[in-house]
Amino acid sequence: MKVDWALGGNIGIRNPTHFHATDPRLTAAGRLFDQWGSQTLAALAIVILLGLVHPWGNRPILRPLLRTCAWAGSLLMGGWGLIGLILTVLYIAGDHVIGVDDLAPGTYVFTYICFTMIGLGLGGAAWLTRRPRSSRERGPRLHRRRSSISQQHGPSAGMGPG
Repeated sequence: MKVDWALGGNIGIRNPTHFHATDPRLTAAGRLFDQWGSQTLAALAIVILLGLVHPWGNRPILRPLLRTCAWAGSLLMGGWGLIGLILTVLYIAGDHVIGVDDLAPGTYVFTYICFTMIGLGLGGAAWLTRRPRSSRERGPRLHRRRSSISQQHGPSAGMGPG
């Protein structure tokens, strides 16, 4: 949806002329970030998540950096999504604390649910990857169990008769 907006589209927008108005005080870099900042940050979140679950992210310096970024992203994205979702639901219920003039309320609900899910995903990935698994722990459970049986009772234990 945001890529469509950055390309000039108007999915979920009530007033396209107001939403796509550019502040004349912005520099070129400011206009670029205004149009593509959110998409760039979402791509960065994807790289962080991939680094947490793929082997290239297990390097000693990279791992803590990825986890720190994941926790920070989780708190920011999850918190922003939850607060925005609550305010949007209050607006739909009739309490007009915030104005949703430029976008349809359903667009806000969808966007804030996405923010909340990204925050939960980053937090879950950071929590589940607290430490890198050793090569011994990577094997299937059956393999580990069989090896512990064979260590206790000899090499042919658990392998059937003979």
